[in-house]
Amino acid sequence: MSCQYKDFEDYDGTVPVKVVVDYSLLDFTPEVTRVMFYPKEGQFTNPYKVDVKDSMYVNLPSGLYDIVAYNNDSEINRLDDDTEKDSVRVYVPESRFQVSKNQDSVLYDYPDRFAVSHLKNVGLYTDGSCHICDGRSVRIYPEETTKQINLVIRGVKNLQYGKSFHIILDSTYVSSYLTGASKGAIGRLSCEAITDSSSIRCSFNIFSLVPTVSKYCIRLAVSNGSSNKLYRFDVTNQITSQLDKKTIDVAIDTDITIEPDIQKNGAGFDIGVGDWTEENEIEINM
Repeated sequence: MSCQYKDFEDYDGTVPVKVVVDYSLLDFTPEVTRVMFYPKEGQFTNPYKVDVKDSMYVNLPSGLYDIVAYNNDSEINRLDDDTEKDSVRVYVPESRFQVSKNQDSVLYDYPDRFAVSHLKNVGLYTDGSCHICDGRSVRIYPEETTKQINLVIRGVKNLQYGKSFHIILDSTYVSSYLTGASKGAIGRLSCEAITDSSSIRCSFNIFSLVPTVSKYCIRLAVSNGSSNKLYRFDVTNQITSQLDKKTIDVAIDTDITIEPDIQKNGAGFDIGVGDWTEENEIEINM
């Protein structure tokens, strides 16, 4: 375990604290965890931030704190507005792959795995008292807040003619508030799929699914190089039966056929703006 030391302020009334990040509740190990100390009393109001790998000693002003911690090691996940504890939000950017000019149909990248810990009313005082900590040691246990979708589409004919395959998932959150103070924004996520000799596969993370919708749909965007097609599958039954799971497995059996590229010189979907509308989606009965 590596251990570093951090001084936040040079003034009387600081308390030395060892911050320990314990990853035992995770099945992955983040490269670094950002720990935010939000003062609840005293003359200081701005949060104190420190990036911790395993453990670190810090000097903090004496007082009562709320602590929010999250893995800060992703190039995809974005954080904003960390000045107030309940306004800290993680979100994903718009995807480079788009299939519509309609702003209501914007596609977003899927998030990297994300883990959060939230401690309330941690007291650190110069008289040696320490509330919700172990002898001046604050131990943080991040828990994963993302879920994983594992999708397989079987039965597609002429897979060899496909130049690009993208999966689009509706009714999911594209942002999430770290303390759960409110829900995030709802949108659509996209994932570039891979193929083998008989199936199309895609595994990706989500913050969470919107639990109140009546239908969950997955769309398959296929290009053979000169033409683009969008197929819509109703996967409501499969998803609703797994909403409480951390990993959701979806299997689709279909008999759609990919036509060969007659022009022989197409490049597939324009990664910036697509050329379809919802009116020409092909709904596949399952």
